[in-house]
Amino acid sequence: MYLKNISSFLILHVILLLFLLSASGCRNEFQEVETVTRDCNRKLLYKVPAVEVLKKNESSSFLQFKVTENRTYKVEEFNVYNTNIRFTPYEGWRELYEIPMSFVLIPLGVGSHVLNICTLGLFPFSWCANLDCIAFSALNPFMNTESDSRYEEETIRTRRELIDTKEESQTYLMRKTLMTLKAGNSIRRKFTGDSGIVHFDLLELSGRGVTLDSGERNIQLFMSNNSKPIYQKVISRNLQTRMLLAKKAILRYKAKKSGTALAGCVRELENLQFSFLSYHFEKQQLNEHIKDRKFRADFEKASFKKRKK
Repeated sequence: MYLKNISSFLILHVILLLFLLSASGCRNEFQEVETVTRDCNRKLLYKVPAVEVLKKNESSSFLQFKVTENRTYKVEEFNVYNTNIRFTPYEGWRELYEIPMSFVLIPLGVGSHVLNICTLGLFPFSWCANLDCIAFSALNPFMNTESDSRYEEETIRTRRELIDTKEESQTYLMRKTLMTLKAGNSIRRKFTGDSGIVHFDLLELSGRGVTLDSGERNIQLFMSNNSKPIYQKVISRNLQTRMLLAKKAILRYKAKKSGTALAGCVRELENLQFSFLSYHFEKQQLNEHIKDRKFRADFEKASFKKRKK
């Protein structure tokens, strides 16, 4: 009974000792490694909006723009030198096999030194030193032996060296950007699409479009809330007059819709040289009255009579 109590007491103290060792051990630092990586800093210097007119045909009332932004950056390139320390983290339970192993490695270390002396250095001294290092690390209850399989790294010094400075320009599509088209007091706002393209219809009759009724022929395009236009153009008096006549023709048709009136409106738009507009307006109205057979018959009859003459 007395021996049983002694053994239990020793086991308890061994467990407590292992717990204390696992909590108070230190890592085994064994190597410094320097690495070189490339890094760069980019600083925006300035940006300039740019616009490209995609449709310049005056037979259309549509204005289509592609909006981009040219950005210029200052780019600094660095070599980054990091000095890292490699270490084996401490795990207390490994002392269960490292300490007994040290009792074998220490005699082997002594024997290796004897062999080094007897062979007059043919047996490398570096092997003896490595064996001593492993043996005494294993004997130390507060440190694990070196391990190439479970080592960790920690950066202890960092140095940056500037190697190049340059300016770099890039062009970006202005997606989902608010654009404002202005002619006198008439204003129309739209957002660009995913391709950076936005279009405006100068003959839009929804009440929100840009109109030229006031006689203003200077068209200006603004980006977001900028006060300075990124594009402006003065349209010809001839184009302005034709657009106003086209608008009146469309309004007359909308006031009294019929197949015959549509044929007359399309004919008038073609005479005003708005072939693109007349085609899409005709297609739109025929689709709206696709179930009205009389409407389509009257339209075809009126169009055929005109061609026959």
